[in-house]
Amino acid sequence: MKEAVGAPYTNPASGVIRFGSFEVDARSGELRRNGRKVKLSGQPFDVLVALLEKSGEVVTRDELREKVWSQDTFVDFEHGLNTAINKVREALGDKADNPRFIETLPRRGYRFLAPVTQPETAPAIPVVGEAPSVAPAKDAHRRARLYSGIATAVAIVLALGSAGWYSLRPLPPLRILSYTQMTHDGGHKLVAGTDGVRLYFMRANNSTDPIGEVPVQGGEPMSIPVSPPQPGILDVLQDGSLLVGSNDGTNFSLWRMQVPGGTLRHIAGMDLLRFVDAGGASPDGRTIALITIKGDLILMDGDGSHVRTLVSPPKEIPGGDVAWSPDGRKLRFTWNQRYWEVAADGSGLHPIRPDWHPDAWECCGGWTPDGKFFVFESRDSSINMPLPFGQLWAFDERPRTFRVSMGDPSQLTTGPMRWLRVVPARDNREIFAEGLVLRGELVRYDSSSKSLQPLWHGISAEYVEYSPDGKSVVYVTFPQGVMWRANRDGSSPVQLTGPPVYPITPHWSPDGSRILYFTNGFDEQRRAYVAPADGGESIEISAANLKTDIMDPTWSPDGRSIAFSRGGVENPPYADVEILDLASRQAKKVAGSEGMWSPRWSPDGQYIAAFDPTKSLRIFDFKTGKWATLEKGECDFPTWSRDSHFLYFLRSTENGGVFRVPVAGAKPEKLLDLSGFSHTGALSIWLGIDSDGAPLLLRDAGSDEIYSLMLSQK
Repeated sequence: MKEAVGAPYTNPASGVIRFGSFEVDARSGELRRNGRKVKLSGQPFDVLVALLEKSGEVVTRDELREKVWSQDTFVDFEHGLNTAINKVREALGDKADNPRFIETLPRRGYRFLAPVTQPETAPAIPVVGEAPSVAPAKDAHRRARLYSGIATAVAIVLALGSAGWYSLRPLPPLRILSYTQMTHDGGHKLVAGTDGVRLYFMRANNSTDPIGEVPVQGGEPMSIPVSPPQPGILDVLQDGSLLVGSNDGTNFSLWRMQVPGGTLRHIAGMDLLRFVDAGGASPDGRTIALITIKGDLILMDGDGSHVRTLVSPPKEIPGGDVAWSPDGRKLRFTWNQRYWEVAADGSGLHPIRPDWHPDAWECCGGWTPDGKFFVFESRDSSINMPLPFGQLWAFDERPRTFRVSMGDPSQLTTGPMRWLRVVPARDNREIFAEGLVLRGELVRYDSSSKSLQPLWHGISAEYVEYSPDGKSVVYVTFPQGVMWRANRDGSSPVQLTGPPVYPITPHWSPDGSRILYFTNGFDEQRRAYVAPADGGESIEISAANLKTDIMDPTWSPDGRSIAFSRGGVENPPYADVEILDLASRQAKKVAGSEGMWSPRWSPDGQYIAAFDPTKSLRIFDFKTGKWATLEKGECDFPTWSRDSHFLYFLRSTENGGVFRVPVAGAKPEKLLDLSGFSHTGALSIWLGIDSDGAPLLLRDAGSDEIYSLMLSQK
């Protein structure tokens, strides 16, 4: 689904409301498309205005009755509202089953989805007061000389004042005028660059057609065939050729590709550059800059020769996102997700506004071609959400005579849509970016119909777990990250946590009184907490004899201990499974668990399930003290059946699905084929099991598209 961008309208009657190619003039009662009037009036028009007033929010049917229909309308209201919505959709060319503008929420109401823009307001015009009157003087000659001197002095003061005011005056900030959606396939894409005619992008998680293009004026996206393995567009050069990086798993190679045609020219291939994270060519194409994951900023000539390190961090710091200034004199890049700048000769290395929002996470930006603005993505890293997508900001870099330092950036976007990766157009009039609306739909597998059905009206929630007595549930809303306890049917929810904590994989204690979960701290360390199931303050759990991450904690059947892993899939050599005694706070490693992670303690207490470095599913038997392999190959989200006889797991690969394997040992049973299913969630995928053993999943109901954002400096 698609949701709105920008602030909701509280008084649309004050101007024209724009969305896509449409505009609504609430004062004249007109709907126009590309300047031409579209037939829509009466109650359908009033319904459209009511939805625009609360763009991005749910407008209930009762609200529409109160706002649009008279108080004595009862019998015909339902039919009248349905007719009005259909007329609005017809006027907008919208479809109920695949909405671009108006989403129907069954039994609740409607929501306006498309990005909307606020009407422009004319700048205030300063009023010049009248000149003071002058009393007559007796001596006309002396008076004339005096007035002439005063006039000259006043003119000088006014000239100096005007010059000072002009130099110090607040310039109008950069603003977004309108949004135009350029793609409509919903797949995850990364904007890579533009040659002024076409916009190039990368299709994430698509090994068949990883590179695509779409006309900047709009049209159907096309795939670009490319032969190097694991290709990625680093930049689009001035002549329209693509700078492509390729990583075969051992070495990094650099190519220059002409489009159309796909002619490739090899530039460089070096083990040194194996960990390149970002790169770009200077405006004249003579120099290529690359930044490594370790933070080294490397330069080479355009033909791959004369490789040199421009700057290196004092210690290994994650690097990324390098951009050249339009004049080619300086480069801007990130260390630890904050922007730094250095001259092209290596001098003048300094951070960009380190005092602005110390918790900000900055990335993926670039200069407008005239060099006046640097537009980038930023989010507040103190808001502890697993998904690093934020809003768009701009540094104003227009020359000012008396400005000593760069001011704070101005925010360009707000609202439920998050933005990723900015590519300025070549005409200074627009930018391109990936717009992402995060939303899921909770679904349950119904074995009788052999289909996935919405659970609790398709709430956007994950990590659903039923209490030991089956009467209650705990879940975490996505993407807000708020943990709730509710009745088993989802009714009477009680909030247990709030921002900035984002709980992951919560589990009920065996007695049903507490909820165990973990989260990423602001310092990126994983920490475990216990929250009272009836509400109250969460208490952190730590090991007195071990300073380390606590990931995926799981209860012992008696509730006196927890098992956890010290690491995860990104660092299996350092992972193992530990058991923490909650009374003594002493942790002890499970024998033979080196490299294992994501433990799950069986309800009967006999086993602990975990993954090995290959993500194969293993179980530890406390009776034998040994590990055994239940299933080889990539597995995710192990979940025990209530009788401890089965382990459920998820495979999100090409032939993926939900599987169940008996602990006694046998071939896994495929319960549900997930071909074509689109997952989402804080960790991208999730699997739960309800109290009846039915699989629960979070289906992607959001949107992920490329937008053109028109700019204004007025």
